[in-house]
Amino acid sequence: MLPLSSPSPAPGGPALPAPVCEVRFPILRGHVLDVDHAHGLYGALKIACPALAELPGLGIHAVRGVPGERGELRLQADAEVRLRLPLAWAEGVAGLAGCRLKVQGRLILLGTPRQVALAPSPVLWARTVTLHFRSMAHEAAREQLRANFAAAFPWGTPTILRARTLRIHGQQILGFEMAVRDLTPLASLRLQAEGFGGRRAFGCGLFVPAGRGEPDERWDA
Repeated sequence: MLPLSSPSPAPGGPALPAPVCEVRFPILRGHVLDVDHAHGLYGALKIACPALAELPGLGIHAVRGVPGERGELRLQADAEVRLRLPLAWAEGVAGLAGCRLKVQGRLILLGTPRQVALAPSPVLWARTVTLHFRSMAHEAAREQLRANFAAAFPWGTPTILRARTLRIHGQQILGFEMAVRDLTPLASLRLQAEGFGGRRAFGCGLFVPAGRGEPDERWDA
């Protein structure tokens, strides 16, 4: 559940976000996925829990692992399937525990989940943020992302980092790694709760507290 003492809105600051949490399922069996597994994971989860297809704002984090040969991702020992969703849905997805998901032909077994509250942090990081870019030229896309983010979220100091691509429905999708500094506790919770950009069910636009395995020196690249 969210902390009992949530920060109060300041004049001119962001509004208090709707309650959002993460439900994290340990992966008990299965050691390998494809590096580009976002589309396959979302599809497998919808088969196991069809109601997820109707859940607005659902975020599904990429599973953590180490890239190997032939486009494989070797999963870390503590790898999890992490869903970011409204607090009211947390109990509804708990039934995924014990499910075997077939993700692009590879099987993983989900364990008993734990519910984790969003925690404010002055610096947040997102692996990939994407929009419907007017141009695929990187500099033009960066400028569009910078302008759209400033218009939607005028709190904090964003830094747009290296370009990333992911494959969805056989298409290459352009996105950018992002960090946002100088966030108040309330602004931090709102950005985590609402995300930014599209394709959150494919792992995009999901912000987490910085320092979770991401070296600070990359943020100035």
